[in-house]
This record gives sequence, structure tokens and C-alpha cells, in this order.
Amino acid sequence: QETPWLRDAQSETEQKKRIGLLFNLDKMKSEQTIAFNKLENNQMNNGAWPWFKGGPANRFITQHIITGLGHLNKLTATERSQSALSDQNGMTNRAIQYLDAQFLEEYQEMKKHARDLNDDHLSPTQIQYLYMRSFFLNIPTSKKVQEIINYYKSQSLKYWTKRNLYSKGMLALILYRMDETVTAYKILRSLK
Repeated sequence: QETPWLRDAQSETEQKKRIGLLFNLDKMKSEQTIAFNKLENNQMNNGAWPWFKGGPANRFITQHIITGLGHLNKLTATERSQSALSDQNGMTNRAIQYLDAQFLEEYQEMKKHARDLNDDHLSPTQIQYLYMRSFFLNIPTSKKVQEIINYYKSQSLKYWTKRNLYSKGMLALILYRMDETVTAYKILRSLK
């Protein structure tokens, strides 16, 4: 009983059990449904989420959640049921409406105080918004929001070299998804 072979066999059996639990699809589906229900219950009427239940709407955490859902959709699009997608779509659409309004508001505030719109006004929040929005190009924007997206797209093409590694990675993906592949590949080559 004290031999390493028996201990290895026992731990291997235990490992297989744990892996089996990890890949139990029914359990994963159930936990996913519970997580989506929690998200939906915590979403505010304006489409945003607060940091904590009962708190004020928060753009950062809302963008973070929607970006996560965008990642999830990319990873599991073929595996997810249509009912789960339609439930999530309502939640996502409300949040994106809120985020579009916040994007527009931050741009208007920046425009009031900017001396020259050709200067670098590409904030981390706006980069995160563009990254989040790049997962949902199928959800239409207003004409005004699209104009502002185009403004920040031109800012990205011009000022990407001044950004940190994380922002450059997001900008490469954003520009690639917006069919600006030449600059996207330039950014990727600069990361090596």
C-alpha cells in the first residue's frame, strides 16, 4: 500500500474523476443558466450593471461583462442553444444601448474641452468600448455613434504607437475586425 505505484494509481483515478466532473456537460449547462440568470437579475433598467447590487450604474463593469459575453459567444457559438442566445441577446442589446449612450456622452465631454480634435484623445475607456463593440458588429449603431466610432478608428490608426502592450493588443483586434488589416498587422509585428 505504501508503494509509489499504488499512490499514483489512486491519484490518477482521482484525477480522472475530477476531469469527468469538469467536463460534465449537463452540470456546465446548469451552471451557465444560473450565471446568466444572476446577470439578468442584476442588470439595471437602463441596461447597465452596478459594481454591487443596489449601487449606481457603472460603465466599466458593464463593458467588462459585455466583452466577456462577446468572448463567450466567439468560443461557444456553435455549441449554444438558440434559446440561451435569445435570452442573452435581450440583455446584451440593453447593455449596448447604455454603452453607446455613455460612449457618445464621453466624446461630447471631450469635445467641449479639447483644443484640437486632431490631438490624441484615445482614452483607455474608449479603446475598451471599441473592443467590446467589435464583438457585436451585427448590432446596429446610430449614425452619431458610428461617426464617433469612425473618429476613434482614425485616432487608433494614428496613435496606436503611443499605447501600452495591452491596449495595442486590443487595438490590433479592433482594427482587424474593422477591416483595417494593414495597421492591425503592423501592431502585431510591433509586439514581437
